[in-house]
Amino acid sequence: MKASNSDRPVIVWFRDDLRLSDHPALHEAAMTGAPVICLYVLDEQSAPLHSQGRQIGAASRWWLAQSLKSLQGSLSQFRQKLVLRKGAAATVLSATLDD
Repeated sequence: MKASNSDRPVIVWFRDDLRLSDHPALHEAAMTGAPVICLYVLDEQSAPLHSQGRQIGAASRWWLAQSLKSLQGSLSQFRQKLVLRKGAAATVLSATLDD
């Protein structure tokens, strides 16, 4: 049986913009009526995370962790869960679509 468009989830991939207000992709996803998957991928393999190509340091990781906690708190007010994954973004996105 083929899933209808309203049965297929819509992935909102949070990357650099970890906020809910004025988030066009999240707004559009919510308007579809389909289930929404809010996803953050820590991709340390595919692209440099700093202009110099270095991995992020302890202070940046701390900031990221706090920002993700805040985002999860904001999403929970709308009965949404933030899905956290680590790995190559293309692989993670593909696997998330297959789930």
